[in-house]
Amino acid sequence: MAVLLLFGATGKTGAQFLSQALAGGHSVTAVVRSPAKVTINHPNLLTVAGDIHEPQTIEAAFDRSYDAVVSTLGISFKGPGSPLTEGTKPIIAGMQRHSVKRLLVVSSVGASESNGIGPWWVKLVQRFILKDVLIDKTQQESLIRASGLDWTIIRPPQLTDTPARGQVIRWEGANPVGGQATWKISRADVAAELLRALSDPASIGKAYQVSDTK
Repeated sequence: MAVLLLFGATGKTGAQFLSQALAGGHSVTAVVRSPAKVTINHPNLLTVAGDIHEPQTIEAAFDRSYDAVVSTLGISFKGPGSPLTEGTKPIIAGMQRHSVKRLLVVSSVGASESNGIGPWWVKLVQRFILKDVLIDKTQQESLIRASGLDWTIIRPPQLTDTPARGQVIRWEGANPVGGQATWKISRADVAAELLRALSDPASIGKAYQVSDTK
């Protein structure tokens, strides 16, 4: 079982990942701005206060040895700016200083080379609603790719709060062959995909789109 450092545990996807990781026997240190917001009690969970925009607090989180770092960080503000890119810098710096190689990150369909894929309504969301967010996520992905770490990027489309179905299609590049993607996926299934990638060395250096299937 792995010892994990998790950023974004109080978000909906992060909470799903935390629950599944603990249920799977992993040990997790969750870095959150408000530790009281983590309501799970578990012997393999350590919650520490930290803010990605206060680098010294992130450095302090690396006082243990970790097998991997997981980021499910997201932003609700959809205006210009690079909060995810800037917030990822101290995470990468901490990993490099403390020789933690494995990094798994939730990004989004529409970032980097996945921009413009999907049916018309997905493209409209990318172009108009998430334009600035996707610029930030693309910059974040570029930073990750240049880090020298053993990274995996998971790009979901529209996220839902429905239960996991376990019927996920994952692919690289353009639209999936066969048109089976629904272009929606539950946060629980995204969390499961992160755990799958954690145990799959073939996912290192890969950026996957993921979606529920029809």
